Amino acid sequence: MFDLARQSIGTELKLLSAIRTVEAVKHPARPGPAGELGYFRFREKTWRQHTAEPFARCGRNPSLELEIAVKHLRWIVAGLVAADRVPTPALIATAWNAGLEATLLGRAPAPARDYAQRVVNLFAEAKP
Repeated sequence: MFDLARQSIGTELKLLSAIRTVEAVKHPARPGPAGELGYFRFREKTWRQHTAEPFARCGRNPSLELEIAVKHLRWIVAGLVAADRVPTPALIATAWNAGLEATLLGRAPAPARDYAQRVVNLFAEAKP
């Protein structure tokens, strides 16, 4: 079984690329309906969890945003591992969209599961 905790940074970046593609926005600095910003559509609470940089920089600084995305991905993986769950792309993408707690409790809504399937499909199709 695939376990992201045992993979390379290249695999992490491949998964983040799939997430970014599913999150695709034309104007990353323009807030979404829930106030999310950036190419990865971070909410302010998630952003602040990983950096002291102003949230307004999200969507305006792609390298900073990628740094935060890697941190968030690793935080999700650590949370899944701590809960004795194998961090598969599907679980990670579900947690990215619905939150770690909802994912661990099996309470992720159907749209989050659909989102995760789109991420998994893109991840599987991407070249190594």
